Amino acid sequence: MIQFEETFFEGEERDGFYIEPMMKRVWAAQMEVLKDVERVCQKYNLDYFADWGTLLGTIRHKGFVPWDDDMDICMRREDYMRFIAVAQKELPKGYAILNIHTEDDFPDMLTRIVNSHGIQIGEEHLQKFHGCPYAVGVDLFPLDYVPDDEEEEQTQLSLIKIVLETVNLIGAEYVEQERLDGMLASIEKMCGIELDRNGNLKKQLRILGEQLCCLYTKEDSNTLGSMVHLVRKSRIKLKFPKSCCERAIRMPFENIDMPVPIDYDAVLSVKYMNYMTPRRGSQNHNYPFYRKQENMLREYLKQNGLSGER
Repeated sequence: MIQFEETFFEGEERDGFYIEPMMKRVWAAQMEVLKDVERVCQKYNLDYFADWGTLLGTIRHKGFVPWDDDMDICMRREDYMRFIAVAQKELPKGYAILNIHTEDDFPDMLTRIVNSHGIQIGEEHLQKFHGCPYAVGVDLFPLDYVPDDEEEEQTQLSLIKIVLETVNLIGAEYVEQERLDGMLASIEKMCGIELDRNGNLKKQLRILGEQLCCLYTKEDSNTLGSMVHLVRKSRIKLKFPKSCCERAIRMPFENIDMPVPIDYDAVLSVKYMNYMTPRRGSQNHNYPFYRKQENMLREYLKQNGLSGER
């Protein structure tokens, strides 16, 4: 268990942004989840790196970005697939591994590792996770090898896009069945597969999309990237030389150390450009993410004769 000074859990202002005491406990709980993930990585000789806001926070703040409420890491695709194959049996009891393989309706092409399936107020759980009763975890993103040839890259991205866009059409009221059947037949022909029309088509297509992300290996390419973000035609070209993640170096993060890509400058420059200049308001979800759980817990406490006050 990670040791924290009691003062760590006090509310404080960082860079002009107030961090409430429960957010500090959420941060501590997320770091505990990360440590459990790291133990699996060490056992199976898998590399992981801080990613997105966690990487930015490590370099710019030596910890969490003050207005960030989650933790992101990444792995090269080969390590990612090995990790998700063993994670459920290796991580502590009660953890949940959420991805397109474990959940029928999971919408994202990543893996979310959470410490529980819901709010936990048992003494043992609260002790391990520093008084945080909420389900918290770490988002794990795969890094894929992007073909060096631009034409090959565009062909691969087009295939992935067709597959993932078809997922969104399944069950949509505005889509005629005949059109959908035609798109499914085209995908089968292009990819040389046969879809089970009586099975979960969305799940089958998402897994196919993941397989299409893995077409190239480290022997085929000099570039790493986030294939799903490239498919979305993000304004940023999320790819960089594979040498950036050749190995990790450890850097301070709150009161632990965090593995970051050896050329973290190149990675951050691609994702955030002038990354040393703090800029708020870039979260893509409601901050803080645990507010809904907090309201549920408050109602439960009120129903059981307690005030429910924060």
